[in-house]
Amino acid sequence: MSGGLFNNSRYVYFSNLNTLTLTVNATHTMNVVVSRPDCMKDILATYIDANGDNQFTANELVGSVSPAVLAAAPCGGNATATFNYSLTIPTTTFTGVTRMRVIYTGYGAPAPCFATPTMPGSMGTGGEVEDYNVYLSAANPIQAPVANFALPATSCINQVINLVDNSSNIPTAWSWTLTGATPSVSNAQNQLAIYPNPGTYTVSLASTNAGGTSSVLSKTISISACNVGVNELEGSDVKNITVYPNPTSGAFAFDLKLAGQVAIYNLLGDQIFAKNLEPGKHTIDISNQTAGIYFLRVNTENKQQQIKIIKE
Repeated sequence: MSGGLFNNSRYVYFSNLNTLTLTVNATHTMNVVVSRPDCMKDILATYIDANGDNQFTANELVGSVSPAVLAAAPCGGNATATFNYSLTIPTTTFTGVTRMRVIYTGYGAPAPCFATPTMPGSMGTGGEVEDYNVYLSAANPIQAPVANFALPATSCINQVINLVDNSSNIPTAWSWTLTGATPSVSNAQNQLAIYPNPGTYTVSLASTNAGGTSSVLSKTISISACNVGVNELEGSDVKNITVYPNPTSGAFAFDLKLAGQVAIYNLLGDQIFAKNLEPGKHTIDISNQTAGIYFLRVNTENKQQQIKIIKE
């Protein structure tokens, strides 16, 4: 904005410029460069003809620059100043082509007297009114999520199950109900769960975003004993396997009574160690792993033992 005259008027309608697109119920950034040869008490404000009636009213103000910011800007001589401010387009605005009016003046506050596309009265020795065509586009409504998640159909007691959220429409909050599991409820996006007892259980998820909350989706999982015990191998001819020390700071030992495969898993179900071992005393070092809970799983002659290891 120059503050100069256009055909002996301080009003100009830039109808030849490309039409800007603004979204209803959204905030946009306005960038205005102003020539300020004098240091008058300035006002810089923007209006949108929100109902398309070709008139501007006080309640159609969508953004302005504070007096303090204007007062601190460069002025005098050939000084120019750049102002950035937000335009908030109201939710009641119609959609289609209308006008945006930018007012720069030092002679009183902008008022609804700017009611027609022509400049109403004098702006004094400085100041300017500019109109632009804008296209107001309907806001894209945020769709509520559709809940979905990955869940194995079957599993075994005391095994870690990874519940993975696959909800659509970018949810930001989750509500799990895990009947019979530990934990029984959760607000995490993805959740690890353990079922201590066999049976058929229901897992439910509702997901939420700014558009609303999904319907509750429920799935079932069948939990079996799977010949898995904690701290014991099945069969009277095999004694318990003892892990020591447990908790551990890294290295721990155990006695393996029968040859078999030994593996270690973290809570996410990732395998971090696997090796076939002969009977005897063995030592494993997990010092390079983060503190938390791990599972030592031993498969011997079609039997399985799982022991919880606590890494401090």
